[in-house]
Amino acid sequence: MKWKKPVLFISLTIILAVIVVLLTAYKASPEGLMITWQIILIGVSIALGGALIGACIDRIIDMWLERKKELEKTYEFCWKPKRKLTQEDVLGHTRVIAGKESKNIYKEREVDGKLMEILKENKENVLILGPSLSGKSRLVHHTLTEIDKRVFVTKPSKKDPDLEEFRMPFFPIHTLNGKITENILLVDDLFTYSTNYYNFDKLLEKFQKRKDIRIIATCRTGVQFEKTKKALKNKIKLDKYFPAHNRLNVEEISEEEAREITSEAGIEWDKVEFDGTIGSIFLAFDEMRDKIREDCRIEEHIILKSIKGAYLAGLRLGENMFPIEWVKNIVEKKFELILRQYEWDHQKLVHLEELELIRLEEEKEIKSVYRYLFIEEKYLKKVIGKKDIPLEREEPKEKEEEDEEEEEKEKFSVSELEEYYNYFDVREDLEELQKRVQSKNGVDLGKHIKSFQELLKKKESIDVEIGWKKYNEEIRKLKPILSDEIRPALRGDYKEFLKLLDRFRARALIESRLKLARYFARYKKLLAIFLSHEGYAELINHRKKILEEAKNMDKKINEKLHLLRISTDSGPYNQNIMPIAYIDLNPMNKVFNSETGCDFLGDFHEDFTGKVKVGQTQKYLVEDKDEEITKLIYGDNVGRDVYIFKNLSFENDVPKISAGMVKFRYVVKTTEVLFFKTFEEKYAGSFINAMQERNLNPFLTGLGRASAIAVDTVVIFAIEREEHKEGEKHKDYYAFVNKRSVGVRTYPEFYHVFPSSHFGPDLDDDNKEQFDCYLNFEREYLEEFFNYDGFDDSISCLREEHAERLDEIKHSENVDHFYTGIFFDIINFHPAICTVLIIHDPNWILNHATKKLERKLKITVNEDPDRFALNFESKDHLTIPLIKDGQKRSKEAILQSLKELNDKIFSLGQLMPPDGFGTFNLGLEKFYEIMNDREV
Repeated sequence: MKWKKPVLFISLTIILAVIVVLLTAYKASPEGLMITWQIILIGVSIALGGALIGACIDRIIDMWLERKKELEKTYEFCWKPKRKLTQEDVLGHTRVIAGKESKNIYKEREVDGKLMEILKENKENVLILGPSLSGKSRLVHHTLTEIDKRVFVTKPSKKDPDLEEFRMPFFPIHTLNGKITENILLVDDLFTYSTNYYNFDKLLEKFQKRKDIRIIATCRTGVQFEKTKKALKNKIKLDKYFPAHNRLNVEEISEEEAREITSEAGIEWDKVEFDGTIGSIFLAFDEMRDKIREDCRIEEHIILKSIKGAYLAGLRLGENMFPIEWVKNIVEKKFELILRQYEWDHQKLVHLEELELIRLEEEKEIKSVYRYLFIEEKYLKKVIGKKDIPLEREEPKEKEEEDEEEEEKEKFSVSELEEYYNYFDVREDLEELQKRVQSKNGVDLGKHIKSFQELLKKKESIDVEIGWKKYNEEIRKLKPILSDEIRPALRGDYKEFLKLLDRFRARALIESRLKLARYFARYKKLLAIFLSHEGYAELINHRKKILEEAKNMDKKINEKLHLLRISTDSGPYNQNIMPIAYIDLNPMNKVFNSETGCDFLGDFHEDFTGKVKVGQTQKYLVEDKDEEITKLIYGDNVGRDVYIFKNLSFENDVPKISAGMVKFRYVVKTTEVLFFKTFEEKYAGSFINAMQERNLNPFLTGLGRASAIAVDTVVIFAIEREEHKEGEKHKDYYAFVNKRSVGVRTYPEFYHVFPSSHFGPDLDDDNKEQFDCYLNFEREYLEEFFNYDGFDDSISCLREEHAERLDEIKHSENVDHFYTGIFFDIINFHPAICTVLIIHDPNWILNHATKKLERKLKITVNEDPDRFALNFESKDHLTIPLIKDGQKRSKEAILQSLKELNDKIFSLGQLMPPDGFGTFNLGLEKFYEIMNDREV
């Protein structure tokens, strides 16, 4: 360190001076030497003491500087007071520049009051959820700067500091009194930290232990929140850090509110691309398009296209940070454009930054050398790469191709991902490096990089969801080998090797996305058979035969179990026969509540797994042996416990489903694989043959596979409308349907009733006690309508904490809840117990509707609503009118409304997962029966 040399120099100078003085004194007067010696001895002692003190000070300064450097690496800023807290500190430079018109404009919403109330009343952590650009970060900044308290904020760096342990930042003295100050750890975008940050859970834990510090985090709703939970699941309990009552949802705003804001900001409404979020008002997409079109040179067009390619290939760190070396590699390999380093650092990238399209970050050690670039994600989705900003080098497209690209391109095809995967191939360069080192240094690099080669194999098992984080953990294990073995062997070529390693990281990241894309491509190819006329008809005819065999085995089945038809005529290609076998429970008129949740359940056998004896071992008759499909659907997760189908029996004409229990991974490995087998092996021929050889039938027994049981409900609700005649009112009724998100591995983007789920003991109680369909419904209702995820709660905790929400849907005068049927999906033979929930009280929807539903249904919600929140499985909440303008719609008209959700299908059996359509259909019949009794 720079302090060491002065301290040592001064100490040595003093000692030399002492020697000179002694020699001089001796020559001058030997008698006076004794006195001089005593004086000198004191001087030497002082000199040595000074040197020792200097060394201690030096060490303290070293430690302080080392810790300061570590803190600078870990945090963007530490304990910044609110008076100095800028929008850029919270939102980031890119977002502030992108929405610069919004800087001095802020519209308070319901959620502002809720956050302010929490900050004033307690010291609990807060998690703010909402879609991209909904104003989560701006809400935090506004509240922290407006609250009547002294506020000090620390924000971790979004770049992984790569540390085993984290240090707490130094506490300024005025932050130590937690009663009069708000000490905040701000985690803006929890998804980025949790998926890309090594040991992020340890950092959270460090701050969580301090009672005088509050953690405020933001996260996007939907898939990103689910991935966040998954990344943190085995390390911390998210419920413990962010309890359900302190999770705030930032809602979308209405068009009317958006117009008011644009008027206040002086923005022309015609130039706004409003998507329901407040941030979309201020992002000047047209202005950015004009800048790209008019001010960007051809090389800069190529760089922007390459950033878009990196984005679609998954080559980014966090939400909007891209390593420049990766972008450069795409520019060179895809577009064959070679730029000198000077052009990259001082011309092209700097010009794009001047146009406010990107932001650059310098290397800390070397000024004007950039490592990362940042870009607003919405620009990648809505501006860069759109057809109206052509790249001059590209061939002009035919009209048809242009029309196909009108819609935003959100993902790459398999072939495009393979192309990008090959851009980051390192094998040839690694071989060349090995040869060069061998000839230049006489070192066989192969033996030094054995561990690196092992890593090449390990990448095959990288989890598709959080592969980057897992891969970095493997890289981290190689650090001692890199520094102790490879660096000395490579000498001057070490930097090149690190570049190859970085490219290999990128390749591993693309590979995780490529595997998933291959899975969906295979899935869609098989789905096309199901969606074809001939394939659909063949499936129905094949399953009819198996159902007939089941009826011959059990006479009661013959009377009860039938294929579902939506009309008496089967129609051409069996289009009116649904891929569903069902037992109709409507005639039983059985109420569904906490007392009847086990009425159609038989015995629970915890040791039943579905395996059968094959030779000397127990095996499944259908299984993904190499886990090729399983890993793509479920990664390396073992999964939660789920109840599985053991057998169907009858007690006094009442159907009963007995069950066992396995980890969900076994369900994926068997039942979900049956979907692929059904269409790849002519309707799962090998599995059916193996069952028939053992005189087993998949409608009667769960042997041979692990077949999860589902519990599905269709929810129907009322809205009170006013007639044109004064004072007269009527009720309209709607059924909820959701569109499944792309992130769902089975039946993605199909429509489904909800709440629906696999039946399992997801709470912290005895497995047998949780073998209750109504309890499962309660938990799923809270999860799919309110994004509840308290899987560590006990049964009593769940029912006590959410009593108000659950009480309003209990069977009563204003609520009907009935069992409707037991269904079998005839593609993979999994059973479902189904119900219909009819809410006659119009206040239910007025208490909970999202702003989007509020607009669609043309209603005005009650004051301080407890709004619905989509969970990651749902892309959208849709409604199908059953009674409109006071008039009951015919079943044909309702089914036509369903058909209009996807005009590409020819049979409604292709619209929903089979159990979903069955639940909707029998729920509709029960609804008509109830409404007739109510004389509507």
